[in-house]
Amino acid sequence: MKYLLDTNVIVAYLRGKQAIDTKIIQAGAGISVITKAELVYGSYKSNRPSQNLKLILSMLTDLEIQTINLSDEIIDVYGQTKAYLENKGNKLDEFDLLIAATVIAKKLILVTDNHRHFRRIKGLKLC
Repeated sequence: MKYLLDTNVIVAYLRGKQAIDTKIIQAGAGISVITKAELVYGSYKSNRPSQNLKLILSMLTDLEIQTINLSDEIIDVYGQTKAYLENKGNKLDEFDLLIAATVIAKKLILVTDNHRHFRRIKGLKLC
């Protein structure tokens, strides 16, 4: 696996607004368990929870997108990164910070539409 897909990329894909580059899928793509949680939450919040849950699971299966669970390594990177940002006077959403920590710990590249948001994180590779 080489890439981690941010929640906004998955949502745009599911809404038919944006394709996911086939080179990214072929190189190996995953999502954080945090992204999966956000997608499930969004499904239950929608008018068609059952249909949306099936759509998400189908997409993950069809595109062979793996889910990366949290680990001690990811949590350690999260702690370091959060402390670094706070010491610099910056804050970032907790979920985004956990997604970024996953990318750094697993030495991946984050595919996101929100470069400006993540740019502050040292050591994070963006696509």
